[in-house]
Amino acid sequence: IPLGLQRLDLQYNRIRSLHPKAFERLERLEELYLGNNLLPALAPGTLSTLAKLRILYVNANEIGRLSAACFSGLDSLVKLRLDGNELGSLGDSTFSGLPNLLYLHLESNRNQQSSLRHPDIFGPLRSLHTLLLASNSLRQLTGGLFQHLPGLAKLSLSGNRLSHLAPDAFRGLGSLKELRLEGNLLSHLPATLLEPLDSLETLDLSRNALTALHPAAFGRLGRLRELSLRDNALA
Repeated sequence: IPLGLQRLDLQYNRIRSLHPKAFERLERLEELYLGNNLLPALAPGTLSTLAKLRILYVNANEIGRLSAACFSGLDSLVKLRLDGNELGSLGDSTFSGLPNLLYLHLESNRNQQSSLRHPDIFGPLRSLHTLLLASNSLRQLTGGLFQHLPGLAKLSLSGNRLSHLAPDAFRGLGSLKELRLEGNLLSHLPATLLEPLDSLETLDLSRNALTALHPAAFGRLGRLRELSLRDNALA
């Protein structure tokens, strides 16, 4: 492989493993696409020499866990796709080493029912703009889970199994503009749930089981422009 390579596309193959030194000489690489293969894991150090890498796709593989150091050295990364894997538990150091990440795709992971219980999972991602957690069979969210994401503008939790949300579920999300909660099992919203979201412009609560709304539920959402409550049980 030419050492000056900037973009490498290995998608839609049958790659089952990566040698720990597979990319060590590709110091100029900016985009790496490993999606739609058969990778069960990312070994620590495999990507650590890719200091200029900006885009990494490892979606649609068979990754069941991520080691604490697997993203070490990727200071330039802005987009990471991990959707369509089998990710289970995520720890507080899973995403360490990604200070400039803007877009994180974690949707459609088959084993995430209980994987978001650690309150500091997203702590290292201070620059994050978009977080996609749709279709993960999530049943609950730890209070304050997103509190370390001051710049987050889009959050998708659609298509999960959330039946209730803690009053502080969205604490710290003062910059959030779009929140998608459609396709869950929510029957009510805590009165103060949406108070921190004073920048919110789009809110989708369709296809839930809402029967009533607190009179003050949307009282702090002065910038809201789009609200969907279709396909609930409101009367």
